[in-house]
Amino acid sequence: MNIEFVEHLSECELNEFVMHSPYKSIYQMSCWAQVKKTWEHAYVGLRIDDKLQAAGMILFRNLGAGLKMAYMTRGPILDYSDDKVLKIFFSEVKKYCRKRKAIVLKFDPNIKIATCELNEKQKAQEARNDELVNRLENCGAQFLGYHLELSKAIQPRFQMNFPLEENFENRFSSKQKKKIKEAVQKGVVVIEGGLECLNDFIQVIHCTERRKGIALRNEEYFADMLKAYDGHSTFLVAKIDYQKALQNCQNELDLIDKQMCELPFAANKKRNELERKIEKINKEIAMLEKDQKELGSLASALLLVDDGTTAELLYSGLDERYRRYLPAYILRYEGMKWAYRKGCKYFNFGGVQGTFDDGLFEFKSSFNPCIDVYLGEFDLPCIDFIYPLWAHGLPLAKKAIRSLRYIKID
Repeated sequence: MNIEFVEHLSECELNEFVMHSPYKSIYQMSCWAQVKKTWEHAYVGLRIDDKLQAAGMILFRNLGAGLKMAYMTRGPILDYSDDKVLKIFFSEVKKYCRKRKAIVLKFDPNIKIATCELNEKQKAQEARNDELVNRLENCGAQFLGYHLELSKAIQPRFQMNFPLEENFENRFSSKQKKKIKEAVQKGVVVIEGGLECLNDFIQVIHCTERRKGIALRNEEYFADMLKAYDGHSTFLVAKIDYQKALQNCQNELDLIDKQMCELPFAANKKRNELERKIEKINKEIAMLEKDQKELGSLASALLLVDDGTTAELLYSGLDERYRRYLPAYILRYEGMKWAYRKGCKYFNFGGVQGTFDDGLFEFKSSFNPCIDVYLGEFDLPCIDFIYPLWAHGLPLAKKAIRSLRYIKID
């Protein structure tokens, strides 16, 4: 048996191997290295008898004193049922990372251990794959636990994933369909675009940063992401077309006026109902005219990237002043349509707390997605005598981990 650990796999070979794997991920393609350009990167692989059996894209972060942290996002890519490949690959990758002065290699396999409906929260929380954990631990990795909290891992273990199929809207609740229809009635229009939409996207991201008291990525980062995943990424921007909204209101008033004229003289109950509708529409017209005068039209935006199977909602922003227009709902609906046109089977809303008890879960669950549960995060100690310092909270290590996280905001 001829075994070769490849330290410099070509981009083409890495991407082809990843795209043909059931564990493929946008984070294991060379595109991700182009986005994370402040990190060093390496494309590694394992050939057995001249056939590529495992591959991965590793990011390296300098910690100072010549030491590094290594991270394999949603990797590696290999057959996790093959113990021989597992042991050889992790043995070789440990040697390689140690040679690169990495204290540890962190990795979180792109492996779902359960897919549950929203009414199966307990089943999702209790999902386990101890057999696979044990096999990875036998390769020298340390499992960090089946955590529920977002803060306990770099990548969320619980993701809200919507299955896309023909007439996927049928999965929506009647309440959700009503909100999407209401957004259209209020004049929300969605624009799909590339770098020409970057400034709009950045503007609403800044609104979210101010509202949440957080710092997301800069303009260059988002531009790099769109360029790196060219053909597999897009911005969706929601704006308010006030003239359309005002015309919709006028059309409703005209219809009610016609109904009033046709009412029998004694139909007081129906007449009162229509008068209340007129009052409501006139209030809406007043609010639209006020917003048109005082606000701009930009309401919300999001960034999508797909791998051919799953469209990932990576970032989104909302100008809180437009919340009543419900732009977030129609944006995600249009995002699903974009993904379906691309041939994707899933639309990933992103991660949530495994406690399923916060506003983020409530909003994402309103679309009736499934809950996908991932295996979790592992450490592969590479410099054994320094790793305990890492495990007990070396400050530089914590800072490096925080820099890896990106926040999906709704």
